[in-house]
Amino acid sequence: MTNPLSLIRFLEIWQKGSMRKAAEFLNISQPALSQSLRELELEIGFQLFERTPRGLSITPEGRQLAVYANVLSNDLSLLKDAVIAIRERRDVSLRIGASASICAGALPAITAALVDGGFATSVHVNEGTSDALIPALREGAIDLAVSYLWNPGCADEALAYEHLGNSTITAICQRHHKSALEDKGLAYLSDQKWVTMVRATELKERFENFFSSGEIARPKVVVETDNTALALRLLSESDYFAFIPLEHTRVLRSQNLMSLNLRDITWIRGVGLFYRKVSVDWAYIPVVREALRAHYGKQASDPDHGDLPVMKLQDVL
Repeated sequence: MTNPLSLIRFLEIWQKGSMRKAAEFLNISQPALSQSLRELELEIGFQLFERTPRGLSITPEGRQLAVYANVLSNDLSLLKDAVIAIRERRDVSLRIGASASICAGALPAITAALVDGGFATSVHVNEGTSDALIPALREGAIDLAVSYLWNPGCADEALAYEHLGNSTITAICQRHHKSALEDKGLAYLSDQKWVTMVRATELKERFENFFSSGEIARPKVVVETDNTALALRLLSESDYFAFIPLEHTRVLRSQNLMSLNLRDITWIRGVGLFYRKVSVDWAYIPVVREALRAHYGKQASDPDHGDLPVMKLQDVL
């Protein structure tokens, strides 16, 4: 089989018009280049150049071979570019912004897809709510954000938003509260310990509105934390109540929890991917997109997801 390097050298001789210029361009000695040409001619069985007083003149056979050699040269150039692209992609340090609940839910699947697929060698995660992540994305402090669509107007001309799944938020508590709730109704909730966020998020707003707009008092004991792990532990190991994404019931892995289907409390919010429109061709965008779709698609189709006893208080009041 003909050595591709010999064909590339043949093309350079033809394009430069002399052995000397081709040898200089290829950074090899002229005798070595002449030897390479002779070996190629012996292998293919016909002469490629005629030696004339004016220099080298390509033969008709040589001109025909040059057509195919050019194709090979272009393919090798593309191969070289592909190798460089793969090498650079594997050196990507990707900065992702995500809300706390997404960090505990969908983000592990996303980071695994990015790292295992060779799209990033390091992933830096910045935790925050949408009102902080979107400005960070605009300023270039992060490369993309995985968050909730807190404001439909936050995706502007510079940013793109793709809705890729839904997260159901509901109130969760230990199942031993069930009989007391049936007896006392909503008033029982005011006497319980609740865990909520410190920051002014939609979840925090829903918590405040529920107690301020109803006929029940705000709980006397409220633990405020932006640490999702702490909130989940208080919920699963103590008597606390909390509003959390339903998918976190998998993280809790407790058989002693139940969901409260309360008026104006259980709601669905869209989860999606924010990125700068100028970066739409970045290789990792489709990877993150598919990982999110797979995560939330599995949640929706999995019969065990959110399979908790549901307490509908409005039905017993």
